Amino acid sequence: MWISRAGTLAGGALLALALCACSPDAPEPAPTPTTYAIDKADLSAPEPADICRTRNAAFLRDVLLQISAVLPPGSRGLDFRQFRVDEADDKGTWTATVGFQVALPDEPAQAMRAVASFDPEDCTTGEWSVSEAGTGEALKR
Repeated sequence: MWISRAGTLAGGALLALALCACSPDAPEPAPTPTTYAIDKADLSAPEPADICRTRNAAFLRDVLLQISAVLPPGSRGLDFRQFRVDEADDKGTWTATVGFQVALPDEPAQAMRAVASFDPEDCTTGEWSVSEAGTGEALKR
């Protein structure tokens, strides 16, 4: 059986790659995220450490746009703080909660939270309900 020079070179290159991959100096692959939680400090990390942004880089931006859409007109300065997911309750419903600060019309910035149903299979959320963080009183639009 005759092997061409190109075949020999390709085989040698594959062997070299295999040896490099097993080298102790080779960088380890990034760990697979195991959490849905996102904190403000996580936004400056080079790679996302949460499941949803690993699947969809625009996940948090899309969530914040959905929340902005249910705030009263004239609200300004939405400042993200955290995203949390509570596992299924006895009805099987998962819940996502976003903590943030925002200045409502004619008011100073205040802590708020938004809550929606959450599907952990594809990181989708239901309709967002916004309330003041301290009182839990639903926001009137």
